[in-house]
Amino acid sequence: MLFAAHLRDYEVVGQYTDKWGHRHDSSRVCHQMTKREARDAMQRYLLQHFSDLVDLDAPIKVKVQATK
Repeated sequence: MLFAAHLRDYEVVGQYTDKWGHRHDSSRVCHQMTKREARDAMQRYLLQHFSDLVDLDAPIKVKVQATK
């Protein structure tokens, strides 16, 4: 278990803009991941589940914070 120290639970908040210019937030808890994996998982989640709404010209912002 070389990387076991880096695996944690993270609360991840993704912010995206829809095609009409409205900001939306979506939050999830990612279990037993690294911080980078949690951020990437949130970006994939938003693009898969809200693909018809997300404005691809606007950046998707992801905030990752370790849970306590």
